[in-house]
Amino acid sequence: MDDKHSHLIMEREHMEKLYSSSNPFEKRFFNQRLACAVALADVQSHALILDAGCGEGQLLKYIEDRWPTTKRWGVDVTDVAIESARSRTKSTIVKQDLANLTPFKDGFFDAVFCLDVIEHVKDYRPALEELKRVTRKDGRIIIAFPNDYTTAIARVLLRKYPPITPDHINRFTPRRLGKLLNLPCIKTKRLPGNLPFFMSLWCVCSFCKK
Repeated sequence: MDDKHSHLIMEREHMEKLYSSSNPFEKRFFNQRLACAVALADVQSHALILDAGCGEGQLLKYIEDRWPTTKRWGVDVTDVAIESARSRTKSTIVKQDLANLTPFKDGFFDAVFCLDVIEHVKDYRPALEELKRVTRKDGRIIIAFPNDYTTAIARVLLRKYPPITPDHINRFTPRRLGKLLNLPCIKTKRLPGNLPFFMSLWCVCSFCKK
């Protein structure tokens, strides 16, 4: 991994341990977040879909199982995650930096997902511009990110340390993301329970490209 991404921490099957956690709250929460993101995208049966920062491919597999006629791509920069994703899903997986999605044409995708990624990205402004570029007009950009202040409390209660994950180098709110993208946020889901953002653990935002 190059210096640009050297801060990233990715253990083998790290996310799968959360989706299959023995803690029922943790397992329910992460699977609910996945379902929520897909619902906000309004996936259609023949949609072209990009998972930007696809990790181990759980989102792509979720969509593949429910809408097998979709065409799906995933991009990531971590070799261990790419290996897992390729073994988990039939989707096309490409090693690519989010700030440089040159393999894809302007307006190519109907829906672009970026779940639990943008808080890790040093060059997040060009990455957000690339997500916009590859999304078609009236397409959806779904971005999920944590509220590190409340998740820190949750991690302590679950005896997970350090409280804030070291490779979370950015902090976002729905309003800030909307300004950065210069796009309308058509729907926001805060998890769990759709509490106000300052009380929530995670936020999933759906933006519409105009």
